[in-house]
Amino acid sequence: MKTRIGMGLTAIGAAALLVSGCLHDDDGDAALMAKLKTAEEALATARTDLAAANASLTAAQAEIEAKQAEIDDLNTRVMVAENARDEAQMALAQAMADDDADTAEISRLTSELATANAALTTARAALATANADRTALRAQVAMLEARVAELEAAAGNGNGEPPPDDDMAGTPADSAMLAQIGTARRTGTSSYSVTTVGGRFPGTFSGTRPVYDFGDWGVEVTQGASTLFKAVIRENTNIFSSDDYDLHTEGTRTGSNPALGSAVWTGDVRAYDAHPEKLGTPVEGSARLEMDFSAVTIDVDFTGFSGGHADMAWDGLALTNGAFSHRSGFESLNGAFYGAGHEAVGGTFKRDRLDGVFGALRE
Repeated sequence: MKTRIGMGLTAIGAAALLVSGCLHDDDGDAALMAKLKTAEEALATARTDLAAANASLTAAQAEIEAKQAEIDDLNTRVMVAENARDEAQMALAQAMADDDADTAEISRLTSELATANAALTTARAALATANADRTALRAQVAMLEARVAELEAAAGNGNGEPPPDDDMAGTPADSAMLAQIGTARRTGTSSYSVTTVGGRFPGTFSGTRPVYDFGDWGVEVTQGASTLFKAVIRENTNIFSSDDYDLHTEGTRTGSNPALGSAVWTGDVRAYDAHPEKLGTPVEGSARLEMDFSAVTIDVDFTGFSGGHADMAWDGLALTNGAFSHRSGFESLNGAFYGAGHEAVGGTFKRDRLDGVFGALRE
């Protein structure tokens, strides 16, 4: 398809040149008619290729929708598998802590934990594969959209020049820069105790876990001497909050939605593990956000987490006044755009026992 589209673009350019040449040709009516016929055939071929490119684009977009449904199901499977694994871990820890521990019961619970871990590994692998497939499809769609726009522009004005990007007009000359900032260091260990109510294994479980100190650890976007956006994790000093750490953002939001220009923003994620036995453990990953200008929605993907954490995705989030959000139970995502040309986007999230911040730059 890529070669065929390229041939179509070449045909359009050739047709424009042929028509131009015909206007200055003195070889007679026969030569003039022959050149006009060649030009018409070239334009017809180009239009056929444009129609084929649009059909391929529609098919690829449909594949993405189907893949997203698969990913949603897999995310649910991973969540169920994580809950089963956690319950099995707690049950085994409680059984082993019992003074009258039953060897047979411990053996059974150990086997149950192994089965739960295997199921979780399988679910996470399937989710990673599905996310990789979706990423590949999105890359294909991006290529097709660019080619279709190029062909449409060439067919419309004969020179292949795209329309000006009004959304980027007036952007300061200084390029926006994304940087990871702050520190996250281990300072020791502490004891913890967790009480669960209901479920298969209610009770109190305790142990030790590492302790980390965060010094404004996160991401920052600057442009020239100005800070467009900053999102950090720091120690929570609010005595009325039950959270050990605070997710903090700074910056002046654009207050408007991107209208034109590049539709992709890429950057970094910084988070901490909220599991009781790992509370505060630093986690890093990558962020990719893609906007649908026609639907005025945005897709958010966090991938490549350290510590073996599964990828995360929120798709089709509505954009209102340059901001977007999602909330479901204990899960949340809040983001907004920053900069005159919507150069930066960032915010905070809580999901799958990860609490963190993210920041990304427009490609």
